[in-house]
Amino acid sequence: MKSNLFDSFAHTVENLPAKAIIPTLKRIGRMLEEDMVFQRQVPFDEATSILSFCKFVNGVRSGNPGGHMEQLVPQKHFEVYLQTMDRLIDAQELPSGARLEMDQQQEHALKKAVAHFDAKQEMHGWEGR
Repeated sequence: MKSNLFDSFAHTVENLPAKAIIPTLKRIGRMLEEDMVFQRQVPFDEATSILSFCKFVNGVRSGNPGGHMEQLVPQKHFEVYLQTMDRLIDAQELPSGARLEMDQQQEHALKKAVAHFDAKQEMHGWEGR
């Protein structure tokens, strides 16, 4: 299924004034959670990526960013999220350490993904192929 969910999300966020981003992320997050709860057809990988970012931003805002961005997101998504974080930090909507926290969570997710891949290769005897 071809989806424009992420592209639509990125376009929306990029065209908002910085002060309107956080309330919009809250609404988008609620809508995606409802879509998943009610099993509406949404592109799962895109929806979980966006939802993770929405939860991360809201967590940072409330002082509890832990774990929301620990799912590895596609590079295209991560670049949009970083640009959005920079805008929010510049507008003083988020603390300056928020970007570093997101970077660290994504680095941790990448390490987990590589370890999982390595373990799977070893289990199936694919090492060195």
